[in-house]
Amino acid sequence: MNNIIYLTADIVIAINHQIVEINGVPKQKASIKDSKALESLIALPKQTSFGQELYPSMSAKAAIIFIKIIKKHVFADANKRTAVISLLWFLRKNNYNLNVNQKQLADYTLLIAKTDDNQLNYNNIIRWIDERISKTV
Repeated sequence: MNNIIYLTADIVIAINHQIVEINGVPKQKASIKDSKALESLIALPKQTSFGQELYPSMSAKAAIIFIKIIKKHVFADANKRTAVISLLWFLRKNNYNLNVNQKQLADYTLLIAKTDDNQLNYNNIIRWIDERISKTV
């Protein structure tokens, strides 16, 4: 996959700050709890091993960011909302739409958040996204 527009830490931080500001959360809650974890998770979609992409499809790249923002709690507040907006941003910047309604996306986000890490099936999440995305161009 060439010419993919990836999220950066600065973009995800800006998304989180906007969410926190819109929701009237006190400024002290608009902070990064773990900047190293944020940098690490942002790099995941680009990872390779022995010349092979670990996340070769758009769905896999989107899913790993979505999951890790939800599960790593890199922000003091609004991690799930930040994950949702980051997912949508990444897909839209790469000419994809996620064809779900707000409730479906909220419910799925909460399901991921509530599921223990050792019970989380990444392939199911990738498939869920893959079945619901469409190319816009």
